[in-house]
Amino acid sequence: MKPNPFEYRRPDGIDEALAALALSDVKVLAGGQSLVPILNLRLAAPAALVDINTLPGLDEISIGTGEIRLGALVRHSQVEDSAELRQALPLLPRIAAGIAFRGIRTRGTICGSIAHADPSAEWPLVLLAMDGVVEARSVAGGRRISADHLFTGFLETSLTPGELIVETVRP
Repeated sequence: MKPNPFEYRRPDGIDEALAALALSDVKVLAGGQSLVPILNLRLAAPAALVDINTLPGLDEISIGTGEIRLGALVRHSQVEDSAELRQALPLLPRIAAGIAFRGIRTRGTICGSIAHADPSAEWPLVLLAMDGVVEARSVAGGRRISADHLFTGFLETSLTPGELIVETVRP
């Protein structure tokens, strides 16, 4: 099967992306490893996709005093390959290396997996186990959501329409 027709948007910056997400019936496209199969099976039929893949700064891993931050576009393979993460928190690269196969790991994103909220996926469980939080933004502003308040059910989160997870934070 192929997806229903949809409008494709590729914003140039985060503010433009958030404005596009504020419209009704849109989905975020990052890695697409969860979204594309759902679209192809017509389990979702959004009016538009907002492709965030070219937004600057969302593909960064930051390790600071007491915090590890993974941007919205950090791929599983980046975590797997990160020497800094192997030193700071070796569990993360080990988990990333066990996800599917390398082709999937080079496209799939950690934040996308978390936003998808599939209970069989690795990253939602890791976020919960490590008392992590996500930073979400919308045109109305930003907020931090703890993992135990983010996941509300099977494939469901407390993200509101128009919100984008911009990074995960492990305190």
